[in-house]
Amino acid sequence: MIQFNTPEWFFLLPLLLATGWKYRRLRLASPLRLLLQTCLLLALAQPALDRGGKDMDLWVLVDQSNSTAGIPAAGAEEIQAILERHKHAGDRVRLVDFAQSAVLRGRGDPVFAGGTAGTDMEQALAYTMALMSPNRTNRILMLTDACPSPSGKRTSA
Repeated sequence: MIQFNTPEWFFLLPLLLATGWKYRRLRLASPLRLLLQTCLLLALAQPALDRGGKDMDLWVLVDQSNSTAGIPAAGAEEIQAILERHKHAGDRVRLVDFAQSAVLRGRGDPVFAGGTAGTDMEQALAYTMALMSPNRTNRILMLTDACPSPSGKRTSA
């Protein structure tokens, strides 16, 4: 659907019509001038296409590493319940547990391949972004202690 970021420019339309009617010698109704006026109004109104659709996926990434002491995991259930109550029809809340590796909750083995000794936020984000549908609006909420733990995979620059 097309939306206009600054639709107030369309208020010029009655002014242009009145000017064209009162000052006929300006020939504002000629085809070329009408086309230019229309293009100018549309450009000023800043049209935008909404490509994402109305449905949204909220991806909640829950840090399960040893450094968090289970605090984000304990709050994740309450946050999911609140989000489920307040979401719109068609929206989805998806939980991803991560430590050194990431697993979509409800899919696959809940045991982390790399263990829970480290936190690899980059891998968790890459995993989540790979699962995202390009036809839907996507948002990410990360529940973590915000301290990436060493995972043993550091590369030198």
